[in-house]
Amino acid sequence: MTKLKMGVDLAEDAGKLQVEKFGFAGVDCTVNAPDVNVPTLIAGMKADVYAGDDKGNDMQDIFDALTVEKQLLFFGPGTDNPFGNGQRFEGYGYYNYHPEPLIEFLNTYMGGASVPPNPAPGPNVSDLPVDMQKKEDHFACQYCDAPFGLTKHAHRCRSCGKVLCRNCSPKKIDGERACVPCWSHTEIEAMNKGCEATPAVKIETSVEIDAPASVVWGMFADGGSIHTWSSSMQTIVGDFKEGGDVTVNFKFMGLDLSAQHTIRNFEEGVQWSWADEMDFGISNNHLYRIEVVDETHSRFINNDELTGGDQVIRYGIKRNYESWFDEFNEQVKTEAEKRVASP
Repeated sequence: MTKLKMGVDLAEDAGKLQVEKFGFAGVDCTVNAPDVNVPTLIAGMKADVYAGDDKGNDMQDIFDALTVEKQLLFFGPGTDNPFGNGQRFEGYGYYNYHPEPLIEFLNTYMGGASVPPNPAPGPNVSDLPVDMQKKEDHFACQYCDAPFGLTKHAHRCRSCGKVLCRNCSPKKIDGERACVPCWSHTEIEAMNKGCEATPAVKIETSVEIDAPASVVWGMFADGGSIHTWSSSMQTIVGDFKEGGDVTVNFKFMGLDLSAQHTIRNFEEGVQWSWADEMDFGISNNHLYRIEVVDETHSRFINNDELTGGDQVIRYGIKRNYESWFDEFNEQVKTEAEKRVASP
């Protein structure tokens, strides 16, 4: 990975250092799988190059070598659990949208499902009528069945009304005693409201160019030759006009990729944009704009706006995009100034 991302192969040096410090350079997961002594769930994107290929990168082999109770979950294209387009990074978001297999596995080996708050209809649990049960009607905790006595007293969750021991009602909601499920539900609602209020993540980059705006525009109007000066965007093929459908071919981390876009906000010689839904429920609104500074100078603007989805993922994308945009901007500048110098 370091060779792929940085052009430097650190594997051998890292292995020597690990041998020096710890006595071994790596762990063979298949060889060591029999040493695992807890129930194990192995899950991953089937199309991930590290999950299974002709070189034995081997989720299946590791799973087969386990001797404990185990489950194997493959998802993505070509499986019974379709998800994403087969890109490796998509696998990290699978449980965000399909938590059921993980919850089922944890329930199986960790004592069963937690008791949820009252499942009555309504937008908020806090708005529902609470069936406040009587302590004298219960001789044991309604969650863990521990008997009440001199040292274990009965308490009530003020949100769902159940009679519980202290261990099963350790939280507070608005200063009132609460069980863990009710408290968790309240916390999740609060987090969701916070995410809804989170503003869009904006990426704003630009570069000053010692070349006329018409030269810069011409570099994109000739969409088939972009690869001659850009290391990322390769070609724009299709109807480069308002409402036109185009295919953008590009390279990322050594991979050849393509994306379908519809041109929006098109002004000949000035700007265009496209807006699409990305993975993880995130949408982007990407604007390319070329401003005239004077007859021989221009400014190339390369902006994006990310909305929806998880705010943590959005900020992660922003960090990657900013460095990507800056590199692309410099390539636009270099090529435009080169064309002016050598017409």
